[in-house]
Amino acid sequence: MNASLLSSLPGSRFKLSVAIVVFGVLLDALSKQAARMYLSQHDPVQVLSGFRLCLGYNPGIAFGIFPVDSKAEFYTLVLGQFVVIAALSFFMARSSDLWQKASLAAIVSGAAGNLIDRTSHGAVTDFLDLYAGDWHWPTFNLADVFIVTGVAALVLRDFLIPARLRTETNNGESQCR
Repeated sequence: MNASLLSSLPGSRFKLSVAIVVFGVLLDALSKQAARMYLSQHDPVQVLSGFRLCLGYNPGIAFGIFPVDSKAEFYTLVLGQFVVIAALSFFMARSSDLWQKASLAAIVSGAAGNLIDRTSHGAVTDFLDLYAGDWHWPTFNLADVFIVTGVAALVLRDFLIPARLRTETNNGESQCR
């Protein structure tokens, strides 16, 4: 189904964004469950040069930069994540721009996946490890990939698609003249 046909169906953009969120949350949960079942924290699995699977747990946010040391900090973090997810979901539901809606859905799916993991396991499960020589990117998960992809898509949208074309597309008009 092409984007113009999809955008003309009532509620189809909202359904698409909900499907993206559900798919992302499920894929993230399944990948984290598999990581907890099959990986060891002290025994990384080499996949490719510069990429391995290595189980880790992040009780904080932003690659462990802000560690959570108490129950009060944990509940504050969970509440903050919930508020951000609710706000992004509100903007996602109200957006008439398909690109923006899909991008926000990716961000919401990643944030929700990490929130579910944090509340279920007390920390976020990370298992993807990128490195070059002695340099390592902090270990991450699919939810983080969805968040970064969604943010990147929003930034690209704003830089690559002129506002005039976004408005014309939002009003259901063809951008081809």
